[in-house]
Amino acid sequence: MTTCRNTLMLATDGSSALAPEEHPILVLVEGGKGAATNGDDAKKVISNRTNSLFACAMAVVFAVVLATLAFGVESSIAASESLTLNEAATTNVRVMSGDSLWSIASQHGVDGCSTQSIVDWIRDRNQLESSNIFAGQELIVPTSANL
Repeated sequence: MTTCRNTLMLATDGSSALAPEEHPILVLVEGGKGAATNGDDAKKVISNRTNSLFACAMAVVFAVVLATLAFGVESSIAASESLTLNEAATTNVRVMSGDSLWSIASQHGVDGCSTQSIVDWIRDRNQLESSNIFAGQELIVPTSANL
């Protein structure tokens, strides 16, 4: 550490009754936080930084793989449900007062398919532009063989 002092600059801290002290004008600190003083220390600093970067890169790779797997599983389930619904037996249902596509899909469920998938299938098969249905309307719905 190198200190430059100016002997002309004298200051007092707190009270003028105290003896004046010299304060450095400039203090040069060589190195700094994490600075290496020899070759081995430099290797440790570089190694720590490399390990940190590697850990961050691995975290990003893990997140991408996890997201890809989640998307793949969801797509696989949707494809499986679609195939099951397309192969399911169908029946005609007359809409009663108070019925909704959700209630009809729940009553005529297909094993292995979510109610939302069944609602979407009923809407597509019956060429409905929305989920609005009315009493007396005839709908084609999928049904499980065990119903």
